[in-house]
Amino acid sequence: MAAWAVVLWALAAAAAVLGLRARRRAWLIRQVTAAAPVRPREDPDFAGSFLDRLGALTWRRWTRGLSRRLLPSAARRQLEHRLRLAGSARTPEAFFAGRLVLALVGAVAGAGLGLLEAHGAGALLGAGAGTAFGYLWPGVHLNTQVQQRRRALLAELPEVFDLLATAMRAGLSFDAALRRIVSHLRGPAAEVFGRLVQQLQVGVGRQEALEEAARRTDLPLLTQFAAMVAQASATGGSLSDILEALARTGKAERLGRVREAAARLPVVLLFPMVAFILPALFIVLLGPAVMAILPRLGSL
Repeated sequence: MAAWAVVLWALAAAAAVLGLRARRRAWLIRQVTAAAPVRPREDPDFAGSFLDRLGALTWRRWTRGLSRRLLPSAARRQLEHRLRLAGSARTPEAFFAGRLVLALVGAVAGAGLGLLEAHGAGALLGAGAGTAFGYLWPGVHLNTQVQQRRRALLAELPEVFDLLATAMRAGLSFDAALRRIVSHLRGPAAEVFGRLVQQLQVGVGRQEALEEAARRTDLPLLTQFAAMVAQASATGGSLSDILEALARTGKAERLGRVREAAARLPVVLLFPMVAFILPALFIVLLGPAVMAILPRLGSL
């Protein structure tokens, strides 16, 4: 029996190794055909020891099967779009499975805290609150990442257009200017334009690559950039002039957002002033007078 167990274990290990190697080859093919960013990243399924890789493969298969049963196709496409806007490398299946795991952990933790403070009713209330928090918090965090990435791109795009225009006026072509400036970029702009450069290097058409970048960011400024570059390429217009005009437009919009935020500042500060500053001010100003009046009122 022990010999048969060793043989079966060896066959299972060999099948797992062959499956990982086949998945490795398929991943490499996807990296080439899908035009990965300039900075190559190792697939997490193949990082670490053999047990880590086997666990990652098992987790991905489990999450894929679970999401197919519980996540509708429309919700999956919407979640995939939000993950793309946030610049996340996670798949919709992994994100959905993570929400379920956090909801389960929150339910157990909430039930435990409820049992410490009360009895059955407290445990049920704690489990419900923990489940809701564990399931909803990843979505809130994802929306926060989307907004932060959007603000960072809107702040960086005018400078990117300025750099492109300067490089093209120095004699570089559009593709060469992109390759030149992408190594000097940081943050979300480096990811967006790095992917754009990689797509151009593997033979994707310029217009197709620009439209794909606009879809991945969902920014009107990048959509306008793709349309104006296509128009200039078709009519023979000056790309450097177009880039400078886009840079001026982006800077004007950024200045408008700053002024709008400054105009909202008094309204935003009104609640902290009423809730925290005015009560302390009333205590300091009226406290001595009230303490002087109270003994006289008591003697009446």
